[in-house]
Amino acid sequence: MNRTFLRLLLLFLTSFVIASCGVGAYSVSSGKEDMSGICFTAKKRCGLTVEIDGHKNSVRAIKVKAYKPGMKIKQTSKRTIRLSPGKHQIVVKKGNVEIFRKLVYLSTDEYKVINL
Repeated sequence: MNRTFLRLLLLFLTSFVIASCGVGAYSVSSGKEDMSGICFTAKKRCGLTVEIDGHKNSVRAIKVKAYKPGMKIKQTSKRTIRLSPGKHQIVVKKGNVEIFRKLVYLSTDEYKVINL
């Protein structure tokens, strides 16, 4: 009986030690980037002043003839404004003339093209 008891005790302690050897709890996250982007197309390439939620940005419009719906546009700093997902009030001016005003909603990792 002593031998059986020692074997059971050894088996229990071994399984307890193996089960408790975790390295700790941690989380791994992956998925879509928590940023979105917006760019503009126009009949001619031109410089634009874009006001988003009260903050001014300068961007260049992409010539509309070169853009086809569904086509991927190279996202450069001259063409793209990076934004957090959510609602944004967008006002676009060419010189001192307002040519576009709209409340736009952007989803996570969405790249929106606005035709002026």
